[in-house]
Amino acid sequence: MKTTLKKELAKNSIILLVVPNKDYNKIILREVKKLKGKNICYVTTNKGHSALVNDFEKNKIDTKKFFFIDCVTSTILKPKITPPNCALVSAPRALTELSLAINKFVDIHFPLIFIDSLSTLLVYHSPKVLTNFVHSLSTKVRETGHVVLVMTIADKDKKTELYKKLQVLADKVIKV
Repeated sequence: MKTTLKKELAKNSIILLVVPNKDYNKIILREVKKLKGKNICYVTTNKGHSALVNDFEKNKIDTKKFFFIDCVTSTILKPKITPPNCALVSAPRALTELSLAINKFVDIHFPLIFIDSLSTLLVYHSPKVLTNFVHSLSTKVRETGHVVLVMTIADKDKKTELYKKLQVLADKVIKV
């Protein structure tokens, strides 16, 4: 029987989603669409908020139940206003700032934190630094007892030190 993300959310606190490089964005959209009705804190390291929302709407994903933490937009331009359902992090390099932004939502109304993608963060940080970041975040998630953390990583990064360590931290690894 094939493991599905939606089914595993009820049983696990920390899930690592391994996504094929080919059609990565399409697969992420498909997986997020399956989470319909859930309040999600979506951390984006690949696309800015407006581009991501545009993709979601094209794929009939209702963004009203999402709060976005955007690590991309501020690297490209200085928005005059921040969208109401969004927090802007200065850059993917700013892990402390990202951690603080996520921590604000760990216990509020978003019981699902979806990080897209650790592969992008691997461009900016060493595997050791990212492992420490994920370990800290996963500890906070486990302490709440009701929040689930879903992290994505591209299939091409399965041979990295980061992937090997994340397998140990995750309750479940799902290959889509």
